[in-house]
Amino acid sequence: MKRVFALPLVALVGALSSCVDTPEEPEDVGEAREALVTDCPYLNPALPEGAPLANPVDYHRELVITDLAVIDNRCRTTWTLGGLCAGTRGVWTFGMLMTRMAGAVPPAQFVADWLHSFEVPNVVNGFPVPARPGIVGTIIDPWLVASGCAAGTPVLACPTLDLKKAPFRLLGIVNRSDLSGPGFGATQHGQTRFVFGATANGDPLAGPSLPFTVIFEYDNPSLGVGRTDLQWVGDYHVLTDPAAVGALGSPAYLAKLQSITDPITSPGAEPGKPNFGSTIATFRTNEIAFGGPVWKMREYQLKSTGAGINAFRLRLDPLDQTPDDSLNATPALDGFLFPNSTAGGSTALADFTFTLPVGGFQGGESSAPLPGPSPWWDRLATPLTPLERHHFGFATCNGCHRDETATPFLHLAPRNPGAPTVLSPFLSTSTVAGAGGLPAFVQNVADPAPTGATFHYNEPWRRVCEQTRIFKGFPDPWSRGHGGH
Repeated sequence: MKRVFALPLVALVGALSSCVDTPEEPEDVGEAREALVTDCPYLNPALPEGAPLANPVDYHRELVITDLAVIDNRCRTTWTLGGLCAGTRGVWTFGMLMTRMAGAVPPAQFVADWLHSFEVPNVVNGFPVPARPGIVGTIIDPWLVASGCAAGTPVLACPTLDLKKAPFRLLGIVNRSDLSGPGFGATQHGQTRFVFGATANGDPLAGPSLPFTVIFEYDNPSLGVGRTDLQWVGDYHVLTDPAAVGALGSPAYLAKLQSITDPITSPGAEPGKPNFGSTIATFRTNEIAFGGPVWKMREYQLKSTGAGINAFRLRLDPLDQTPDDSLNATPALDGFLFPNSTAGGSTALADFTFTLPVGGFQGGESSAPLPGPSPWWDRLATPLTPLERHHFGFATCNGCHRDETATPFLHLAPRNPGAPTVLSPFLSTSTVAGAGGLPAFVQNVADPAPTGATFHYNEPWRRVCEQTRIFKGFPDPWSRGHGGH
């Protein structure tokens, strides 16, 4: 899935983080409908395909799961209850997910290698990625001390780095079934994501939160567990049925959710994939904790280090559809925008069908907000319409996480012990239905350019619409990632 670039930054969540994922062949629509799912036939009781489900899709029970009974379930999100947690102990922890992803690489070494990538400068796709040495005092040293190594020890030289003491607290489990269907590729069955927030003092239980999140983005597998799009959605939809699983966060609910996630995160989920068949697609980080003054976004993927198919490690990868910071308001970027704009004779930006090439454009780190003396749209030579400018910005990580969705950066914010996860306005608009398959509420976002335009969203409604569509057996995506049909 590709995203497109939105220069006024700030990237996702979580879900959410990855922000805007778009089908390959969207249909053309008018501008008035581009920014909002204005109707959903699968939620319109006046239409045949809108017949109500016995258990309607529940956004918080099956799509964006942040209830404290789930994300603070001690058996699954910590290692503290010993024998009381048979078969469940730590399965939704950062340490367990990393252990399952590590393949033949010793898990502590696998994680230390990832941490070290912040300590040193890198080059991705020809663009420099500066070191973020602030990670040492903020994350690495407290974790080393908690693991029995002295502060100041090189992280690669601590053989006892304890993944059970990883300073990360679960923020949410996200079902991205909307990223499935023919428009996303025949083998794409949606994704399941785990979002974590970092904690201070090397303490995953009592440590206060830090402005640093990580997102595990898994492709729902097909080979290892033999499930189709409809079967994955059906599994998640059981979570809405009180008769089957009880209340949100009940023992039956938790057991059902774990029965869905274990086949996704475990080795062997997709035979033939690296590290004994890991389905991890992308591992993302968002942080302002390592030195500021702006947020920094990075993207990692499993890549070969020359030691065989089961010894891949996390390596920096170009941020999807996001130009490197250095390209802000440059002739090179204008050279891409103009031929994709109406001024250049194309509807690609207006229709949200453009794809930013990797070569020469996508860097290994993106900032939010972008550096510079003035907003990027004040310095852009290409004469974009407000809608084109918004699409270009919204599709990027930094745009989706900030100006284009009126988000203060994170879509799932780090939380202190016992506190709930706060969702951004973009991910928390009510899914109450209005008339004719319309949502009753929308999020109104003023064009940050400013042009006087206002863009309208209800992302939770869009995801409920797509989940309902798949469950009813309609394979083709109804909407694009930005809400247009």
